[in-house]
Amino acid sequence: MARPKIETEIKPQVNILNVLNRSDVKRSLRWLSKESNISYALLHHICSGKRRLHRKHEDKILFALKKFKVDVTTEEIFIK
Repeated sequence: MARPKIETEIKPQVNILNVLNRSDVKRSLRWLSKESNISYALLHHICSGKRRLHRKHEDKILFALKKFKVDVTTEEIFIK
């Protein structure tokens, strides 16, 4: 038997794009997908609200940004 379907609304993670477009960062979603080892299509779906953001993806994205010394917090980049 499968788990029950999650009925809550999927929130688009637009803050990821906002951080990547900062003047001190200037990186693309393609770059983030390469550095965080998440497929570009999945990352694009997460940012547009078609797929849910899972905890493991949060960790990968945050680690990639911290590795390149982008000053962000979890609350600042992810919409819960």
